[in-house]
Amino acid sequence: MNGDSASESALWEQTDRPARPGERAINAESDYEYGSRVGIWRMLNLFEAHGIPITCYAVGQALQMNPPVGRALKEGGHEIASHAYRWIDYHSMSPELEKQYIARQLQVLKELTGEYPVGWYYGRLSPRSRALVWEVYHEMGVPLKWESDSYADDLPYWVDVPAEAETPKPEGMLMLPYTYDNNDLKFHSPTGCFSPQAFFEYLQAAFDTLLEEGQAGRPKMVS
Repeated sequence: MNGDSASESALWEQTDRPARPGERAINAESDYEYGSRVGIWRMLNLFEAHGIPITCYAVGQALQMNPPVGRALKEGGHEIASHAYRWIDYHSMSPELEKQYIARQLQVLKELTGEYPVGWYYGRLSPRSRALVWEVYHEMGVPLKWESDSYADDLPYWVDVPAEAETPKPEGMLMLPYTYDNNDLKFHSPTGCFSPQAFFEYLQAAFDTLLEEGQAGRPKMVS
């Protein structure tokens, strides 16, 4: 169970199955294992065939367990961003422990890919997470170019950082908004997409709409 208190219940094919406290769920593990054994390589081959560089949100512990993926991402010229060291809910974690996890993630991705991640996205963050990410990056002297734990805009924007409250010339932190709209989460939603063609049409419509608004003088970003 890799240190978890219960089996995984999120983002696998049978979404209605509850977590099993203190027990393994072999079918859920097998579902995730497909991604590491087969799925990731099919996707990387597809991106390579079409010459598409991607940003990969990498979970540090997962990459430690599958180092060839990190090497393939690096050799393929892809950007490796952070999806935290462990894919868990950080909401109730103490700030001290969360900072340890952030530092561990930076060290692990550096060891496995040769570079620190310049971007970060939790997904399941605490109320303190964004500020803590900024703090650890600066304490370690690592540049943080963007953070994506925001769904608040159609364009990147800057936010103040608590640690810079008394700084004469604060740098702030660039937020690169994420979205659950143009997202494969649609395949896990009862009101979402149930075929590749439907998903393509949805993405195409979103792109066309944002492009039209941008050409009218209201710039937008497709996330």
